[in-house]
Amino acid sequence: MGKKIKNINYSEWDESLKLLDTNFSDKEYYKFFLKYALLAPSSHNTQPWHFTVNDSGVIISPDFSRRLESSDKNNRQLYISLGVSTAFFIVTANNFGYSASYFINDDGDINIVCKKNIDNIKNYSRLFVNIINRVTNRNKYLNSIDLNKIKYFSKYKVSGVISEFIWKDEIKNKIADIVISAGIEAMNDSLFREELSGYIKTNITKSFVGMPAYGMGIPLIASLFAPFLIKRINMNKITEKDDLNILKKHTPVFCILETERDTVFDWVKVGYQYGLYTLRATSLGMVTHPYAAPIQIGSNSFKLVSILKTKNHPQFFFRMGVPVKNTKHSPRLLSQDVISE
Repeated sequence: MGKKIKNINYSEWDESLKLLDTNFSDKEYYKFFLKYALLAPSSHNTQPWHFTVNDSGVIISPDFSRRLESSDKNNRQLYISLGVSTAFFIVTANNFGYSASYFINDDGDINIVCKKNIDNIKNYSRLFVNIINRVTNRNKYLNSIDLNKIKYFSKYKVSGVISEFIWKDEIKNKIADIVISAGIEAMNDSLFREELSGYIKTNITKSFVGMPAYGMGIPLIASLFAPFLIKRINMNKITEKDDLNILKKHTPVFCILETERDTVFDWVKVGYQYGLYTLRATSLGMVTHPYAAPIQIGSNSFKLVSILKTKNHPQFFFRMGVPVKNTKHSPRLLSQDVISE
């Protein structure tokens, strides 16, 4: 469970978010649900979204001012992030008695329509209680897992998204090599490093976006120099051996999410699927850690296709397991800055 921090840039994680006025109007409920939607993870913790509340639900719009120009040139990661936020909103809405569905308009906005007291509401209560506890954990995991737990993930399967869970060492090790090689390739690009360094924050950051270095296991003093080093050096080459060790020896299972097509709608669905999975993992005492490079960088995605022997498009890769040690939450933008009516 992420440890609460008092700084204002962490205030959206406060558990007082769970307090709800039962006299809320529908519109006030939607605004309340969004306080959980903005706790969704996003690439580099850019939080590239804006939420608009209306009479029928909400609109989640991409905020392209926070897109990753170097590492996400086609905005795939951005729309996956919006899909995760969509999942968190709908999980919350369902927990409080609303049925919700979404569609994407021509502008790339996600329109979520809510209805109250619908009989076919999905039972997401087990997922909802873990939104406040979910955290991305980049540390070592216990090198064992109850594979019977994996079968429970099928309960939250999203139509059109194919999930590949991989735990056999032979295949896992081949994929690990691709993941690390892709990360090194990405960091060879000076523009990529410069962009990433802007989102790597010190452990005492007051920023509302980005990733504090403690999430990578970097202590306070070293975190003061981390952005400088990342901008100038391919740190992935230096940490290659340790990174491979984490994937091969301290990660019991990988998951790759695939789709038949490769469109904005598919990216949102993949994000929605990951949102459900990471909450489900949290409910089972597990954590997740995504890697974008094996999908986004160079020809690495085609290498994954070859190993998986699939005709689909790999869209999202993450590792999963029981963490050896916990980590803290990342900052969040304030709700008043990303929610409007």
